[in-house]
Amino acid sequence: MAELIKTITDKSLFEKIFYKFFFKNNVFLKTKNGDLKIEFFGYTDGMAALKIPFLKNMYESCIIFTRNESYTIYANLKLVEKQEDDSYIFVPLKFQIISAMRREDRKIVDIGGQGKNIIYITNVISDFIIQNSLAMDSKKVDHVKEIVRFDLEKQFKQVRIFFCNEGMTDIRMKYFYENKTPYLIGDINRGESVKDLGFFNYYINNIYGKDYQLINRKNLVSEVSVP
Repeated sequence: MAELIKTITDKSLFEKIFYKFFFKNNVFLKTKNGDLKIEFFGYTDGMAALKIPFLKNMYESCIIFTRNESYTIYANLKLVEKQEDDSYIFVPLKFQIISAMRREDRKIVDIGGQGKNIIYITNVISDFIIQNSLAMDSKKVDHVKEIVRFDLEKQFKQVRIFFCNEGMTDIRMKYFYENKTPYLIGDINRGESVKDLGFFNYYINNIYGKDYQLINRKNLVSEVSVP
């Protein structure tokens, strides 16, 4: 079956297309860093409203798309204005509905490890995509935090949970972006007893010393942090 492309520029059909394919579905914006998950709010008076997180400078013209079992639907949009809470207003210019069969051959991989078919997959998900996915599912993220916090507070007096989509305001998140190794500080008042004095000094000066919420609680003398 050949690839089928249908281009639609009839504005009288735009509302029907938006609500049939984009409303309450997974919608993505094409960017230079990958496909960014966004949210379609609605379409009225010839303009579409979208929620687009993380973009400091929105493109004047852009392409969004969504998929179902049979089609990929692209919308070419022109920016009108940015509103509050990462909301943007666009004028749709045209749609393209593409239907195509799989072009690649399917391969059977020997899961048991007896054959020679081995597949290596890398860079499937970027940090940018992970941050976007977390930001778009904030209710699920909050639910995960509650569960993790409930379990940790059974063993620790103070617990802090920070997700990468919350930005670089947390000094430990900054550290773990460059260093993926967890650390344990047994006693901040006994630096002479630690094995790695260099890291201990770094922790005191750059993490503990800059966390004013923590240093004001003098009863806390140890810390374990895990990325």
